[in-house]
Amino acid sequence: MKKFIYLQEENGNFQKYEYENISDLNEELKKRKITIGDSAKIGAGAMIGAGAMIGAGAMIGEFATIE
Repeated sequence: MKKFIYLQEENGNFQKYEYENISDLNEELKKRKITIGDSAKIGAGAMIGAGAMIGAGAMIGEFATIE
């Protein structure tokens, strides 16, 4: 099942990426210094601001916003 994520580019615009496994995005995530811990879950429509940190095992509900 294909999933989508929007990642912010250096120019501030958001780019849509399609993936099946989050590991498909390793290069893009590494560029942005984004790490996702084991068993982390982020709901649909969630937005996470620059510099945000989320602990291992944390769950963020659908349409949540963290800035």
